[in-house]
Amino acid sequence: MKRIAAVLAVLVVAAACADEGESRREGTTRTRPSQVRGSLTGRVLNPLKEPISAAVVRVTLPSGVRSVPVDGDGYFAIHGLPAGGSLAVRIEAEGHTHATLSPWLEAEAGDYPHDDVSHDLGDVLLFPRSGELTVPVTTEAGEMVEIEGATCLVFPTWVNEVGSWVDSAGTDLFPAEVEPGRIRCGGLPRLDLWTVHGGTVDVFVPAQDFDGDGHAEYAGAVWSYTAEQLLSQDPAAQMLGPTAPGDFVVVRTNVPHLVGGPVHEAIGADEEVEIVFSQPIGDVPLVRMLEVNSGGEQEIEVSPRVEGDLLRISKAGGWTKGTMLYFDIFAAPKGSRELRPFFGVALVRSDEEVRMTAVFDDHDDDGFAAVNQDIRIEFSQVLFLSRLVSIPVQVDADLDGSGEIGDAPFELGNDASGFLSFWTLNGILPSGTLRIPAQIPVGAKIVLLPEGASVFDAGGNSIVDLTAVLEARE
Repeated sequence: MKRIAAVLAVLVVAAACADEGESRREGTTRTRPSQVRGSLTGRVLNPLKEPISAAVVRVTLPSGVRSVPVDGDGYFAIHGLPAGGSLAVRIEAEGHTHATLSPWLEAEAGDYPHDDVSHDLGDVLLFPRSGELTVPVTTEAGEMVEIEGATCLVFPTWVNEVGSWVDSAGTDLFPAEVEPGRIRCGGLPRLDLWTVHGGTVDVFVPAQDFDGDGHAEYAGAVWSYTAEQLLSQDPAAQMLGPTAPGDFVVVRTNVPHLVGGPVHEAIGADEEVEIVFSQPIGDVPLVRMLEVNSGGEQEIEVSPRVEGDLLRISKAGGWTKGTMLYFDIFAAPKGSRELRPFFGVALVRSDEEVRMTAVFDDHDDDGFAAVNQDIRIEFSQVLFLSRLVSIPVQVDADLDGSGEIGDAPFELGNDASGFLSFWTLNGILPSGTLRIPAQIPVGAKIVLLPEGASVFDAGGNSIVDLTAVLEARE
């Protein structure tokens, strides 16, 4: 289960400068960190190296989104950005693919303020969206069936060129358009330009249960095409094959992740995990389940029961609300001793309000978290992000004694902030340790600002306020 550790790995970094001057307030030595700002530059082109003059560059900051249009030659420059951390950058233009980049704006210790840091993104190439893929689909009997749940995966969606360095990047996953006998992936990058950069599109088709009896008559499939193939000829018709007699697959479940669905569709605390297989199940499967909350994980004891082709999994007393379940199942069809592995993830719904806490060890009992002291951030239930971003962290308090909030680094409303970067496999927002290079008084509010991403609780509810009052632990 090494992958579970990877899911909850936390990288916590402070986007700040090391060179600090001191100021004094009421006899207490306080630290005023350097405020380092810089610029982001680059050029937006199409693959023919023609400028896209309608492109817009957006940078998400704690204070909001900065948007800058490119000039007639495709160049842009954004000044006054906080240095010492990664930036969330999105470049888009109507009728083109978009690019999302996370450049690191370097910062060195220096005087306060400091404004000569710069990062050049080089050339960012966006593709015109004029390509398409239409795949004819039939059954063995030649029936023009309408596929359910097909998706299209496109790569790359943009290219970054800095000198001789070239990086093709970006994927786009979206539902396919379907009609009887056809699957269409529209809005692909222009094929002749995409071919040069190794463009590919994969069409994912899940197992199909056309008669609605809960058993898939037709097996799923993945069809892959290159831009070069699509440019030279129309795709050949694809035929769905019947589910083989020996296939032992999941055909229906209340845990969508098992069949390629999203993680965030939750089950109830008293609800059993139900999994229907394509064949009757033999012996009671082996099930190992981990219960994960924001603070860690623990293995739990569960009770699997077999009813023909249906596997039910439950826990005495029910699942813990607001947690995430990771389970490995080893099962075999009736009459076979060959165990097949299945891995799934499920959220457990919670109707309780999400609570965030921020605690530090006040060893000298002075009522302050010292400069760069560990502050433990914890959540009352599992939270997850709509996408992976760096989350700015600010303090709703007057840290420099000026009488105002927002005029000094790390104060709420100032662009120089600490950053928590949550690098997780499934976008989980776990507990972690935060360090801010300033003294923070007990009672100050620690605020997480996940700009550019949505945060949801275990029930799929959107969470807007991620604030905790700093507490001391003696």
